[in-house]
Amino acid sequence: MAALLVSSLFTFSAFAVTKLRIPLRNDSQKSELLSTYNKQMKKAGLELFPDYIEVSNYDEAKEAKGKIEQLVEEANKTADLGMETVKNGKKQKRTLELSFPLTPSDSGSDKMRTCYVGDPLKVGDVVGSLADVIYSDQISILGSKYKKQVVATEQNKSMLDENEQAIVWKKWVGKGEAVLVETSHGDSGDDLEENIILRCH
Repeated sequence: MAALLVSSLFTFSAFAVTKLRIPLRNDSQKSELLSTYNKQMKKAGLELFPDYIEVSNYDEAKEAKGKIEQLVEEANKTADLGMETVKNGKKQKRTLELSFPLTPSDSGSDKMRTCYVGDPLKVGDVVGSLADVIYSDQISILGSKYKKQVVATEQNKSMLDENEQAIVWKKWVGKGEAVLVETSHGDSGDDLEENIILRCH
């Protein structure tokens, strides 16, 4: 059922289009997917959570995010999600909370990892288009690498080549189908983050 939801509601056709497959996790502090609670969703007669959404731009991401947020709201109102222990040791009714990473590499375990489909040279552009809807509104794309190919302005390439934090960028061998995307919360690269995004299987 979850797979059907992904194909019918949250995947946006055109196989050749470059998309990010972004896992739908519950609460940034927990290493679990929203779909962990599909048994409770089914029992309550609600639509099941997909494991992930596949999106290629801001508008698709906004639409898909809105649908998931609506499901989360329905789950918290209707489904019996059990009890959980809070910081003071007391028990309270469990609630779900949709959580996305600040950047593609902020993913935790393998099941939370973002991956891509489509043209690897466009992965950086897709990441950038998801600012302020999936990722932080301050994220900047400085450049990307796929195999031996570099996607970056000459200015950004020079900056990354000289940046002490760009360790993976400098040592990138380019084997396999992974894409390296360099992100920052500004234009200087002082808070550089190196995101390795694998091709989805």
